[in-house]
Amino acid sequence: MEFKDRLNEYIELLECTAKELAESCGLSAATISRYRSGERIPEAGTENYEALIAGIVQIAENRKMPGVTATSVAAALTGEAINGYHSEGKYYLTKNRDEVAYYRKRAERLLS
Repeated sequence: MEFKDRLNEYIELLECTAKELAESCGLSAATISRYRSGERIPEAGTENYEALIAGIVQIAENRKMPGVTATSVAAALTGEAINGYHSEGKYYLTKNRDEVAYYRKRAERLLS
């Protein structure tokens, strides 16, 4: 999975728009658009990369998703984690695909 795919998953998970993310992290909408399309990828440790992570975490906090931390977002964006799942109000990252599938099904049942 590429950076753009992981970023788009966060936007979907947070149920936010690219514009909201841009405002939250202080980056331009054009920059977010380039990241989402894969035209650009922010280098880990740069100001834009850190701002993007902070913006995602801020939106998660506003939406009461306490398990989304700077560490978990950085791991997900760099590909160190395959995917994530929610359990008991927290968001966890894992490399175990079966575990992700289990919690996705569980979440779908709870939300239906």
